[in-house]
Amino acid sequence: MEARMADRLKALAILALGLGIAGTAPAQEARPVVFTQAHDGTVQPIAPGVAVQVQLPAGPVYWEVEEISRNVTLIARSTYPSPGRVPGSVAVEVLDFALPEQGRAVIVLRPVGRPEGATGTGGIHGTAFAAPFSLTLDPVRAE
Repeated sequence: MEARMADRLKALAILALGLGIAGTAPAQEARPVVFTQAHDGTVQPIAPGVAVQVQLPAGPVYWEVEEISRNVTLIARSTYPSPGRVPGSVAVEVLDFALPEQGRAVIVLRPVGRPEGATGTGGIHGTAFAAPFSLTLDPVRAE
């Protein structure tokens, strides 16, 4: 009988440990809404307070903030190698933005580092780097 009681206590301890671990699991972070060069020049609906990420081809150029609304904050930027993802680029530049306030938001990013006089539409100086990237975010309310 003692062996049976010991087995039950072990099973109960394992169950309690499992529940304790499951109960203390860290909360999963909300993923940002991702925009790419395919969204250039568009108006996109977005919930207020959602994290926004812009991913653009980079190398030889990088992207500089030309204009952002007062309700937008650039919180981080990173560059990741990604040869061949977009013809003429060797990396992807990722810019993370926070939109803490409500209201329409505008993000304009300018390519920097494109050689003067480069007007081709293909290869290393292709259309991905030809003009500023512009994105307008229009807040939507959850119903």
